[in-house]
Amino acid sequence: MSTLQQGTESSALLGDRRPGWAFCLVSVLVIGLWIGLIGRDLWRPDARVIFRDSNLMGLPNLQYLGESLREGFIPWLHPRRGCGMPFLADPQAQAMYPPAWAFALLPEEAAFKLQQFVHLLFLGMGFALLARFRGVNAAGSICAGIVGVSAQCNLVQIEWLPTLAGAAWVPWSMLAAMTGASGWWLLCLSMMMYSGYAYLWVMTPVIAGAGMLLAPRPERRRFLLMALLLPVVTAPCWMGYFALSGDAKPHGLTGDSMSPVTGFEPWHLSFFLMPRGIAPYEFIHADGSISSFPVESDVAWSLFCYFGVVPLILGLYAACRPTRERAAVVLMGGAGLVMAFGLGWLGNLSISLNQAIHHPATFIQLFVWALLFAWPVGWQMLDDPARVMATRTPARAWLWFGIFVAVAAAVHFRMSGLASEDAASTYWTQSFDVGWVGWLIAGATAFLAWESSRLRGAAAGLLAVALIDVFLFLPMVLPITDAAPLPARITEGIDGNTGRLRMRKDYADRYLDKEHRSRSQGDEHLKWSVSVGYPNMFSRFGISQFDVYNPPFIHESLVQWTMRLDAASGAAEVETLRTLSAVRYILSTIDMTAYGWTEIGTRVSPVGSWTARLYDAGPTPGAVVMSRSGLTELDAGRPPMPSDLVPVDLRWRSQEATAVLPAGVALPTEAVLFVPVTPWIGWRLFLDERPVSPVDRGERFGLAVSLPTGTRAVRLRFRQPWAYHALFAMLLGIVGAWSASRRKKGIFVTNG
Repeated sequence: MSTLQQGTESSALLGDRRPGWAFCLVSVLVIGLWIGLIGRDLWRPDARVIFRDSNLMGLPNLQYLGESLREGFIPWLHPRRGCGMPFLADPQAQAMYPPAWAFALLPEEAAFKLQQFVHLLFLGMGFALLARFRGVNAAGSICAGIVGVSAQCNLVQIEWLPTLAGAAWVPWSMLAAMTGASGWWLLCLSMMMYSGYAYLWVMTPVIAGAGMLLAPRPERRRFLLMALLLPVVTAPCWMGYFALSGDAKPHGLTGDSMSPVTGFEPWHLSFFLMPRGIAPYEFIHADGSISSFPVESDVAWSLFCYFGVVPLILGLYAACRPTRERAAVVLMGGAGLVMAFGLGWLGNLSISLNQAIHHPATFIQLFVWALLFAWPVGWQMLDDPARVMATRTPARAWLWFGIFVAVAAAVHFRMSGLASEDAASTYWTQSFDVGWVGWLIAGATAFLAWESSRLRGAAAGLLAVALIDVFLFLPMVLPITDAAPLPARITEGIDGNTGRLRMRKDYADRYLDKEHRSRSQGDEHLKWSVSVGYPNMFSRFGISQFDVYNPPFIHESLVQWTMRLDAASGAAEVETLRTLSAVRYILSTIDMTAYGWTEIGTRVSPVGSWTARLYDAGPTPGAVVMSRSGLTELDAGRPPMPSDLVPVDLRWRSQEATAVLPAGVALPTEAVLFVPVTPWIGWRLFLDERPVSPVDRGERFGLAVSLPTGTRAVRLRFRQPWAYHALFAMLLGIVGAWSASRRKKGIFVTNG
């Protein structure tokens, strides 16, 4: 083994292992074919994206981002969602993620599929190149890329654009660190931030710390400087978010109660061996009675952690060996466990933490990424230790491990039997019934690892077992699609310029109701729901939606105003509040014709006995003029009469709303203009091109401004707070990073 000079330990592995074009081309083809195979139901041109958040957030965000690029405006705000929703400041919109700009120019369905395919391929290539750079042979490296793609915590992210985009940059950041490319390392970390995956913002310090441990020692001070510049370079994405999130309703807060966060619990560790244990199950007790156990809630996606038994065992094996990357693996893996377990407990005690991190189980990804990084070297230690400059583990160690696996499986089987007699937790039986294959694979891994010291093909067999294993469990997390002809939307043909679409509480409750449909009916409901919609879904078709779906970014005033609309009684009150809200179309499940509304569409639910009904209540203005006393009464809970409201034709064009006050109409004394928008900080009102301040109404829905006599023109726009300050900071950070990256190698090294 060659002698290493001090400071070169982290880069010595690279040597002549830099992959050539042939390896890169073969890897792209093989990993791309794997992705095409496992996602064939999604990538087909006739397959429609129907899984929930993709329709509610992914497609509408892509559409509006593309609209802004084609029409050439900065998307500070999305005026067709939630009575005006910040767009540029919302990290989930990906408006500041450069790769998303190219995809957004395509039709949104095609853009969504292509963006997810490319990022999966990018992620897989990152793990493949990481393995290759560390001395793993071509077969093991390509297998590392495939397993990286197939890991449940990565594959489940297909439903969300920001999360998969952010995860795809993680292996590349580690690769840049190992090669000493500090500038590329900063770029990877920045793209992780700009991707919009807010949970990854919390994980970034850990990933950056791992990167500094992986970097060549002479370059670590340069890497530290780059890490310190990261918050400056990424200022536009986090400054905008935090400037506005203070106005948002805390995620998980319902009324005065706080929903429990989803943290990782000790029994969840079983999902690393038996992933189907995450599903609901029924248990037959000794007396013949049957109990149902809904193991996890709707956010079970945050607990998906399976990436194969072989990579799990070999990753832990490599993490225990004295490799040069062990410190980085331990840091990432240990931090992932501490954050997934610890923040889950703290989140139930702190509303502030609950708001920021409502699903801390997600941080188990750090543990998975650490082992995805480690396991290819663990495999290479069995196949050919000399390639990674390691010594072979004695075969007897794997024999003892095999004995341990056999004993553990026997204990699990015994506990399963006790559970069937109601003498232990029912989960022992459930987990063994769905997870005995995990013990079988663990035993096979121990046997093949033991044989690898004598039989070269035994280690290759581990790769085959790893691929078959992950392939068998892919259907658990792959998205739901529908290739049937697209049914006509209930909203087709309505005029989106003469009023908003609102969904009443009775409709939302039935749409989201899971108690009256079985698990097998979930797919059928999703296929049908595309035609009737939910907040955000129809905004991409030019329809302004009063409601919004964006859990971490919902304004409390909009929530309270919505409750007031649902609680309104009496034709006059309903009509006044509808006019003040600029709502023309209403989705409900009950007969609303008593208010004089016209039913223009119905859709019968295939699950449950209810019907979605769309009503046209008549055109509404974009704003109204009322008296100051009328505004006071409105804020006190006593809305004025409809006849007391003077309509103002306020129209949105791109990022501005303009109107000319009606001529020849007598305005009330002390007239006030009321604009039905969500009152985020950042609104700017102009009367006859003079900036004015809204009336201080506290945390109430809408903006109101006093109208001086003779006022004719009104203009309204939104600007993200601190946006230009953040842009200036980013430019300074880029200049600093460029200057630091051009310094000669080793200039940061001191005698200390």
